[in-house]
Amino acid sequence: LLQNPDGDTLLREARELAAAAAARDRYAALRTLAAAEKDKTRAARLIELLRSLCGAWMRAPAPEDPLPPDRAARAARQAGRALAALEANANPRLTLTALALRLCRV
Repeated sequence: LLQNPDGDTLLREARELAAAAAARDRYAALRTLAAAEKDKTRAARLIELLRSLCGAWMRAPAPEDPLPPDRAARAARQAGRALAALEANANPRLTLTALALRLCRV
């Protein structure tokens, strides 16, 4: 995932999304996900990366992680739901909006 040219940007966006979830900042989460609305493949890669980061934060928590392990687990679950919806051909804009709102409630 990080081997492609867009990998650094996706990693930065996934971290921004996690930080928005940690701050419960819906606007920042929506803004971060808006860049992926028109590209379903990019949206799926971003969500996969967020889920992977959350998994890492659950297994080996560090003080600088934006989400503590319990919130990272809930965020990973929400990311999984969004990924499943995209794979089931759901509307990407609606799916990403719902993800942003759900992440800010975890």
